[in-house]
Amino acid sequence: MHVWVENPPYVNDRCDDEEMGEPANEKPDRNHTFSPLRVLLGVLIGIIILAYLLVPSGPPRSQAHRIVCMVNLKSLGAAMSVYAEANNGVYPSVDKWCDLLVGRYALDKSFKCPAGGKERCDYAMNPRAGRWSAPDVVLLFESTGGWNQAGGPELMMTKRH
Repeated sequence: MHVWVENPPYVNDRCDDEEMGEPANEKPDRNHTFSPLRVLLGVLIGIIILAYLLVPSGPPRSQAHRIVCMVNLKSLGAAMSVYAEANNGVYPSVDKWCDLLVGRYALDKSFKCPAGGKERCDYAMNPRAGRWSAPDVVLLFESTGGWNQAGGPELMMTKRH
């Protein structure tokens, strides 16, 4: 047997705050002070915005070139590590490092700096760097351009960025 109730009492009846143990006219006491976390976040956001607005930046194209160049160097470094893992921990030889990495371990575009010239590769390998060198030893760096370049500071190019 089903009984249809037109307006059930729980739909239209309001529950007074007095029934819940609080006076009807008073709002619950909430603490309106800022927590240290909120203050810290506000200060950090303010610093980030100020740094973004006040730090002089070069033309957007120059910044984009710098970022792409950095990504290319990182991807070539990762390709070197993968190559070394597959070849008993030995990096490619300095006289053909580009030839050994291109295609299988790295894309052609990874060898080009967007601000570089017409050379096929804009990076060089440090012949003194090895798989187990100290962490601050530079393995790859931006150079004047050429394929399979290896050398030291004489090849380093810093004018582009």
